[in-house]
Amino acid sequence: MRKIMAVFTAFLITLSIAAQNDSAFYIRERYIATYREIAIDKMREFKIPASITLAQGVLESGAGRSDLARYANNHFGIKCHKGWEGDYFIKDDDAKGECFRKYNKADESFRDHSLFLTSRAHYAPLFKLDISDYKGWAYGLKAAGYATNPNYPQLLLKIIEEHKLYAYDSIGLNLEPKPDSVSSHDFADEPDVTTAAESNDMALQRYRSGPSDRQVFLKNGIKCVVAQPGDTYIALSVNFKLSLEDIYRFNDLVDGAMLKSGDVVYIQKKAKRTEHDFHIVRPGETLHSIAQLYGIRLTLLERRNSLNSRDTLTPGDKIWLNYRKIE
Repeated sequence: MRKIMAVFTAFLITLSIAAQNDSAFYIRERYIATYREIAIDKMREFKIPASITLAQGVLESGAGRSDLARYANNHFGIKCHKGWEGDYFIKDDDAKGECFRKYNKADESFRDHSLFLTSRAHYAPLFKLDISDYKGWAYGLKAAGYATNPNYPQLLLKIIEEHKLYAYDSIGLNLEPKPDSVSSHDFADEPDVTTAAESNDMALQRYRSGPSDRQVFLKNGIKCVVAQPGDTYIALSVNFKLSLEDIYRFNDLVDGAMLKSGDVVYIQKKAKRTEHDFHIVRPGETLHSIAQLYGIRLTLLERRNSLNSRDTLTPGDKIWLNYRKIE
């Protein structure tokens, strides 16, 4: 019994760690979604990689949760230094009672971070690097004395590569559309149905190339994309000029949902009906997965079948897609 309990306890600890890791990843993603456009703008103005700015912000501010970020809008841990005439915030750091810069809003912190790096001679070698060389910038910041942590470059690189922040460098270099320049409604009105790929019961019709050469499909007449390895909901929201909330709403998701390669992601509101009358439940299916399969709004499936999306479905059950039938 004791051995069984030990194994069970270890299993619970593993689940807890996994949940915490997922939560931390999501918190960082939300932070990146909030400040990515500022970082891209500062890249274009000051020639600092957006990936570096975002990674430093995540690391220095604890993804916006540090005391400095919450009470002083200071996202980069910049101390007062000689000549600072603005407001300040006192906090213990390398020494007790150190003076940190305080800003009225986070945007000011991002701008001051750029000014801080461009106005000090010991950071000048960084600007001789290729602007897309985020690895060189990560090691260069440590060499120039930005941080005392010997692992500072590795910490930045881990954030950049886990969250694929280098994609924002491409946007800053105009290699991909700026977030506010592309809309999911910019595509041609009529689909090109030259090829079709099958996904369960509903065909994915090729529509046309979208932003960043993404292949856009139609499913039940609704525009969608198929998630590729490494995709995130945030990255898709950037590509298609949609808020993260829109992506969640169009796909009947809740905050913190994780995207898997191969998932169909709708980039506009799903339909009310489909050409199929009903669906026979297969093992492992949920009402949500069926809603995604047919491109129908989940709330309508719940209403038509007197079910809740959390209800467990039994294989072989019939799910009415368009309206409720009494048999």
